[in-house]
Amino acid sequence: MIIVDKLRKEGIECITNSDIIKEKSMDLSYMSNYLNCKPTQPICVAIPKNENDVIKIVELALEEHIPIVPRGAGKNNICGAVPLKGGIILDTSYLNTIRDEGDEILLGAGVKIINVYDKLRVYPSTFKDGVTIGGNYEGGCGGIGAFRFGRVWYQATEVKMVNPKGKLVSLKGSDVLIAAHAEGTTGIVTSLKMLTFNEKIKSKILLFDSLEKAIDTVANFYDEALPIYHVTLRSPEASSLTGVLPFSKWSLLIAYPDYLDFDGIDGDKLWDKRDTFYGGLIRTFYDKKGKERTYYLTFDVELDELYKFLDKISFRNYVTELEFIQGKLIHPFFISDEEKKIKELDKLVSNYYVKKFDLHSVIINNRLRPDHLQRIKTYKKMYDKEDLFNPGKILIV
Repeated sequence: MIIVDKLRKEGIECITNSDIIKEKSMDLSYMSNYLNCKPTQPICVAIPKNENDVIKIVELALEEHIPIVPRGAGKNNICGAVPLKGGIILDTSYLNTIRDEGDEILLGAGVKIINVYDKLRVYPSTFKDGVTIGGNYEGGCGGIGAFRFGRVWYQATEVKMVNPKGKLVSLKGSDVLIAAHAEGTTGIVTSLKMLTFNEKIKSKILLFDSLEKAIDTVANFYDEALPIYHVTLRSPEASSLTGVLPFSKWSLLIAYPDYLDFDGIDGDKLWDKRDTFYGGLIRTFYDKKGKERTYYLTFDVELDELYKFLDKISFRNYVTELEFIQGKLIHPFFISDEEKKIKELDKLVSNYYVKKFDLHSVIINNRLRPDHLQRIKTYKKMYDKEDLFNPGKILIV
């Protein structure tokens, strides 16, 4: 283990304990019945304390032609933190700088979102689970606040990362997409500047007998361009599963700044449990049903296209939740304990204009839009020809 000796000589903490390495080689992808991403035994877990340590780790890994896989809290459910070809796991836990700069906040990649979520525009529903800002930026997408602000990728004004040449680079403007949902394939993110949000939020729940009427209401929200912060639509089965304000009708949660006003049922109890949305809903289902009875599907669909198959799908056959994102984009979640139902649904929606957001694939190509993916592929092709940075997670051709 020459690389371990070299790292330690440079003052880098390295863990070679097999139990810890095994723990750090896993993420939440085990919930999927379709993901095949068994880890290859890494050499060690390297723990940088600052950017200079990250640079040293990358430089030494490049010298020895050893893969590097960055790891935040391991809460990713798409195999992002799993080392497919061994190498070094780079634990970002100590990259935990927090500096409030008014309209922006500077965050080290290892900062836990639970400590800063109330300052962020967009954050994952699983924010209470120890998710880190770097892990979410490199492996997440939407979440709380996405109705008003869009995906987390667009909330960064600057991303610093050590690229596959061992250089600390600063990504700004649209170049921040080079690191967004790239899972460390283009570099090791060390810090991010994120836009802040500090409005006081209120919430209400609106109940609907039909899914179509609920979606009509959200369509009006989009058209009126109201500064609503967050919108989630839950089927009765979803609200029953979590046990938080279970309703027999479709329940639409709207969270909005306190200078707006809406009629409806007080939604604070559900808003306080927003960690049960989206990925949290899948986790709740998994915890109750077990892996052998947990099947789920999600995708991206434009609002107009969603209307086309409302009468083709029996949404009540699933535990269903719809995430509404800036720009009339919907990200629905379907969960069932019957594999056949999910497979039939997958086949049906493929006949419509949907963008697969595949939670059962290790390949990021199966989740990103072409323009975003192209930025990542181009950068990867230019700077990481050996595919040493989280190898096996992107198709270049």
